[in-house]
Amino acid sequence: FEPRFGRLVVVPRAPIDVGFKFGIHATDVVFPVDSGSGSLLAQLVFLVMHGVIQRAGATPDSSGLQVPHGVDGGFDPPQPRYLTAASVYDYNVRDLDTESPMANTWQIAFGYEKVKRYGERLFTERGYHLNASRRGTPTSAEVLQVESDRKKAINHFSKTYYNCGQTYNTKYGQRRFVYVCFGRSAGVVYDRIMSLNFYAHRGV
Repeated sequence: FEPRFGRLVVVPRAPIDVGFKFGIHATDVVFPVDSGSGSLLAQLVFLVMHGVIQRAGATPDSSGLQVPHGVDGGFDPPQPRYLTAASVYDYNVRDLDTESPMANTWQIAFGYEKVKRYGERLFTERGYHLNASRRGTPTSAEVLQVESDRKKAINHFSKTYYNCGQTYNTKYGQRRFVYVCFGRSAGVVYDRIMSLNFYAHRGV
């Protein structure tokens, strides 16, 4: 990872690490990721980074801050080699607020509503099904539909989320890709980046 100009920074969960600091530039492309559905910690990082990047000098047009994502219950499912009648039920996209202990008080506490997660608007508009819609034995057509839609979801994330060779707003120059991850999401993000990028010439 490091020979490809990537850098992995681990911050343990301990009181002594509260003062840990890392730099964010106005030109950074920042991805908030948590190990749930993207409805809690990633949302909180999104709020924090929104203020940080603005203070660093980014404008709404130049900001590279991406909306939250979660690796378990978000819109990027794991892809088995093939789907079966049982595995069409093995991935559930969770509603935005089901994880949050502050579901009813988020806006009161922070003054903002939670934002739609990465991929949510696209998949809602196109009617993708990442899981079978009903219980019981699915038809072969339903299995193929879920398999097809999962592949579309994975391809979308591969092209737009984990592809560190892509360009965001090139008129603002070279950009770092910064993934702020919680828990096991770091391993998922690392594996996806490494599987897709033979080189990370922009820095990750």
